Amino acid sequence: RRHSLTSTDSRDIPGNIGSGKSKAAAVKQPEPVATGAVAASARKDSLEPQPTIPAPKTPPAAKSKPLSNGDFSLSPDPTAPPDSSGVQSREAELWDPSTLCKAPVVDCSSVTHIGANSAMTGNPLKSENQDVVSAIISWDGEEHYGMFTVFDGHGQDGLGCAQFCEQAMERRLKLSLGSSTPPQDALKSAFIAVQRELAASERESKFSGATASVALVAGNVLYFAHAGDSRGILVSTGTHNLATVENLGKDHRPDDAKEKGRIEMQGGRVVCKMDAAGNTIGPPRVYHAVDPFPGLMLSRSLGDTYAHSLGVSALPEITTVALQPTHKLLVVGSDGVWDVMSSQEVGDLVLGCGTAAEACDLILQESLRRWQAKGSADNVGVVVAQLDLPI
Repeated sequence: RRHSLTSTDSRDIPGNIGSGKSKAAAVKQPEPVATGAVAASARKDSLEPQPTIPAPKTPPAAKSKPLSNGDFSLSPDPTAPPDSSGVQSREAELWDPSTLCKAPVVDCSSVTHIGANSAMTGNPLKSENQDVVSAIISWDGEEHYGMFTVFDGHGQDGLGCAQFCEQAMERRLKLSLGSSTPPQDALKSAFIAVQRELAASERESKFSGATASVALVAGNVLYFAHAGDSRGILVSTGTHNLATVENLGKDHRPDDAKEKGRIEMQGGRVVCKMDAAGNTIGPPRVYHAVDPFPGLMLSRSLGDTYAHSLGVSALPEITTVALQPTHKLLVVGSDGVWDVMSSQEVGDLVLGCGTAAEACDLILQESLRRWQAKGSADNVGVVVAQLDLPI
């Protein structure tokens, strides 16, 4: 019960949308929706000026120490069960998957868009769509679970890393949940295992990687695990039928006090780029203590093994929500949405949509319109799940 979108799919809409039981992959050349000059975006894969510190010809090798997940050292065997250092939760003692009811997801849809390319602007600012999204209402007829994901790639092999993570994450979660592992433990173990698999793969993951947001619906409970700045929200019907929005976790930025502390303890530094006059450019980034790279704008991600040697983490933050009849929509999006729209604005926009596909299209079109108004561009990836719980 799923539909796949590939780079050969085309629609009469700006972007590629799959509705119903869907699964969408990144699309490299969608239909154009806007014209006019578009400037580079000041984000992790933008065309910003480089730091004034001259970079050496070859980056130094990453420190040979265990990859950090933020709270503990990753176990040597990625197939081993979580150890006693914090991965295994008390939930394992109480978890009984046989008591799960059917997941209350009645519709889902997903869409990705390159944001801007030469066909739109005459200036190839975005030559590749590195957002990979998926929406699955049930796994192989298993109606107790639904999974909705966004992986936003960055770096030279960002698309490859995002695609690798999407496939490996689904496989790892199926294995864990199939062996009756509680969702929180399954999600943590899956993120750690995917990080290890990606680092050992043929993908270039030293200076490339992806954010990861995974929304797992198990019965009437939502588990949202994420590393990076791809955000998830729950949209509910509030007073006077206005949208009430719940943020599922926070964006992982290196200037957060806790994140910055971990990075500095492991030998990294958090600073902004600077121009020739000494003025700061853009948001804080993660750098080597001496050298001007990698310049990652995230404090948590998958891949980015050089940055992980400096304190960047693969351990996800997990938010658990007991779903209620007032919860109507789950929205997960890349920062191509959240950099131009607030969570409340997205909630107001989509509450009352008749289908998940309609909600996806509204978010996509409004995001693209706002990027054009800014004179900038970014990939956009969105997943929407429509919820229906009995009162």
